[in-house]
Amino acid sequence: MRFTTILFLMSAGLGCTTPAESAPPTVECEDELYLGLLDGRDDCGEFPGQGGAWEGQGLFSIQEGYLERFCRYTWVSGDASAPDVDALPGVADGVLGLTRDCPLVTPQGDGFATDERFRELVHAAFEQRVGKPIVPLDLTTDPQVALSVVDTIPESLVDSGLAPNARHGLTLRELVEGLLCEGGRCVADVFNVLGLPRLRQNTELLDRRRGGYYGSLADLARGVVEATDTWRQKAAAHLVMLLAVGWEPREQLGALALLDKPVGDLLSPAAVDTVPVPVQAVLAAIVHASCEDAIIIASAGNESTASCEEQGPVGPGFLARLRAPLPEECAGLGFRADARTGTMAPLVHAVSHVGLDGGPLSNAREGATASLVAPGVAFGTAQGTSEMLTGSSVAAAAAAVTATWLWSYFPGLTGDEVMRIVYDSGHPLPAAGTSDFQLGPRPLEARQVSLCDALVAACQSAPAGGCDTPPACVELPDRTEELAARGAAMLACAAETAHHITLGSAFESSAEAMNACGRASITWPATALPETIPASWPWTEPTPPVTYCPRCIAIVDDEPQSLTAGLALTDNMDTREPVLLEVKTDDGVHQYPLAVTDLLPDRTNIVQVFPADPWLNVTGARFVYYVRDLKGDLITRGDPLLLLAGQNDPLADSNCSQTCGDGIVQAEEECDDGNDVPADACDQCGRTYCGDGDVQKPNGDGQDEQCDKGGENGVPGSGCSSTCQLVGG
Repeated sequence: MRFTTILFLMSAGLGCTTPAESAPPTVECEDELYLGLLDGRDDCGEFPGQGGAWEGQGLFSIQEGYLERFCRYTWVSGDASAPDVDALPGVADGVLGLTRDCPLVTPQGDGFATDERFRELVHAAFEQRVGKPIVPLDLTTDPQVALSVVDTIPESLVDSGLAPNARHGLTLRELVEGLLCEGGRCVADVFNVLGLPRLRQNTELLDRRRGGYYGSLADLARGVVEATDTWRQKAAAHLVMLLAVGWEPREQLGALALLDKPVGDLLSPAAVDTVPVPVQAVLAAIVHASCEDAIIIASAGNESTASCEEQGPVGPGFLARLRAPLPEECAGLGFRADARTGTMAPLVHAVSHVGLDGGPLSNAREGATASLVAPGVAFGTAQGTSEMLTGSSVAAAAAAVTATWLWSYFPGLTGDEVMRIVYDSGHPLPAAGTSDFQLGPRPLEARQVSLCDALVAACQSAPAGGCDTPPACVELPDRTEELAARGAAMLACAAETAHHITLGSAFESSAEAMNACGRASITWPATALPETIPASWPWTEPTPPVTYCPRCIAIVDDEPQSLTAGLALTDNMDTREPVLLEVKTDDGVHQYPLAVTDLLPDRTNIVQVFPADPWLNVTGARFVYYVRDLKGDLITRGDPLLLLAGQNDPLADSNCSQTCGDGIVQAEEECDDGNDVPADACDQCGRTYCGDGDVQKPNGDGQDEQCDKGGENGVPGSGCSSTCQLVGG
């Protein structure tokens, strides 16, 4: 049997180009590249066929132990003959479990991105929830820990000036460096590895310079091994690996076949019927790193389709159910074994996401709560062009940074000891409950990662003389209320030019149906919605796989009870079916259909919903729409709405009448940074410049000034040049 696998990012892509620019027509997966496992032969070999040949080569950059068994077979033809699938090697040739290495593509987009104050508040709220230690001034030695981000970009892109195809990996890089570095000093060596290089259905179309959008399991496995190989060449003693990616745990590619088994039994040619070659490749790559005591942090997953159709953790996050290998198991696989490995620790540490208030987010997966949780909303930087990410990618990054700080400060700990401190110092979250999956049968209390508390706990448990004081942490105020007010201001200002839609309370619901979560699914008003297939259709993804509402926000009010959503759509909806504003509550999932023609692209659509029946505790909201998969069947996709705290009558926010100081650039304003400080790039909503009499670093032209004497600049004897630099005399 042959399988096709799809790998995707573990955050709602809140930074996308429009479908017209980045969603080329897709076709069925082409039979041009296969993955196989050697059994009974020493090399991958070449297998001639009609008009060409299947050329085999090793999958991994490190040819070591069990990794040597994985081969990639590529069709090579001098006259462009179609691949001769019948000529592929099989069991008689010593090659098992042939699998098409076939990814799919997705674009990225952004909305509400120009509100600098909103960006700053989201970033500040994230850092306040996670914690921000002060990087020591006396960092004189090479970092003891390397943090690898295996994602959408290669390391070579970071300083190249190239724009990535998908910014996800670069945003995560900016996010972790913001917590690990200060003033050019870093407590860890951070580097990126390309794990998602694919651009289109054609498996030959990948971009190793700018990175990709998607990848296959083989691509991910190669990225994991490359991360280990790169770390080996560095001075760092320890490796933390961030895998903010995932694949759907379908029957053939999920965790059921892995439960309660040692890795030595799973990584075997005899196991290819239950653990297919692509999963074995990823598992082997992760085990290979774990044998050297690397800490593997993975996303637990997001819900991106119809409510509750996607359940349980994604891969590789579900590998948290497996025990890390013992030294003798590593040796049996031909891998190096760190002498300190061998405790009862999970192979992978999965992380789930919560909101900045500790509550659930709209794209939380049913049955995917890990024992570790962290805030799942952040920009890469407080200023700049990075997108906002919402999902378990962000949460996994927070956990990876926490582990990295701990190991950097206490390099004598084992990886398992580091993660035990991360968990034990975490804050219990009653709203999250207990874990849905873990190593062993007993659920664990879900705890939110706290970077600063973890450092304190590690210092307190260190041997005598091993820790005088932990690194100091920046005291950050709680910004969630200010963030909610900013969201209300954004909606109010957008409302001046927005397209308004009001869904009143005078309509009746359709008959209630029970969805896959066992909760009522209620449609208001009663509407015949199209039938869909399960969104976890095992072989295909939607085409075009776009995000129409890449960053949308919503506010829930109590008096009167209502939901106000700002939907900034990227383009015309490529569907004739209705779209849905979905409100999740404790008593069910309420769906409010809208005609596609009611929504306008390239502007903000303000949609207000006044429920006919009162909602019982709103827990999330999503924008849901129908698309067709490669088979032509309808499936649903859902984009989460960032749910902010309630504001009475958010569209009447008075901040919008202020033309300067509200943080929103409006008519006749050059800038608006929300403050009246003259010593920065914006003063009284105008860009600062050399010659305005105030010293700015930088000014509105991006120049770091050393002095500024206004009209005296450049005058002999003033000490300040015409370019605001100090001069003698």
